[in-house]
Amino acid sequence: MEAEQIQEATLDQLLDARLKADQQIEDLQASISVINTEMIARLDADKEKAKVVGSHTVSKVTRLNFKPTIDQARELAATKTVEQIDTQALKRLHESGVEIPNTSITVFCMVRPVEQKTTE
Repeated sequence: MEAEQIQEATLDQLLDARLKADQQIEDLQASISVINTEMIARLDADKEKAKVVGSHTVSKVTRLNFKPTIDQARELAATKTVEQIDTQALKRLHESGVEIPNTSITVFCMVRPVEQKTTE
């Protein structure tokens, strides 16, 4: 949709364009996933972690994602106490008019399907 078309479009037309774009993004992400899987397979076949291809480096990155319960981590002596910011308290203070340093506001458009209520 061109800029001029966007300005003249109805909300229905804009939503339709957004949903089509969302589907295109989903399709592209699926293609990228398949391509990435193949590139990793080729690096593995060559027994390499990275390879320079033209002006890019293709690398296989392995990242550990730990998700033990707090009890499991405690058993392994792998816990620590960390002071962290209470964002809910800051939100309440902000809403009551208190100025919070280094605060920014982000505004964005969210589109999601309407949940149909099931009648039983």
